[in-house]
Amino acid sequence: MPRPYKTTGCFRFFLFLIILAPLAYIGASYYHGQDGIGNIVNLFKKGLSVFSSSDSKKSSETTTSLPVESPGAREGEKIKQSDLENSLEIKDRQIESLIKENLELKQKLKEYEEAAKKTPNK
Repeated sequence: MPRPYKTTGCFRFFLFLIILAPLAYIGASYYHGQDGIGNIVNLFKKGLSVFSSSDSKKSSETTTSLPVESPGAREGEKIKQSDLENSLEIKDRQIESLIKENLELKQKLKEYEEAAKKTPNK
């Protein structure tokens, strides 16, 4: 006796997307120590906030604050800048030494390849 309903590949794919994919996401989230259901709820809340009125966006834009600059901050910036310059010089020297080493190794490789070509194969 034939089955009353035959499932197609498209139906199986949609079934996977609707049921199994969210369950797999929730399971993977819990495995990594996150709240999978909470992540999904937050995703939908963010999606709904896109369709809300633009008044909330305007109020959030007007409440931004400017950082206060202290007199000691500039001295700290000078110290940080000198530290950065020193580390940049060190890195430049390391790069130069690595380039020299790379060139030397390339030269040795060429010498070994030439020596290998000169020796007869047995």
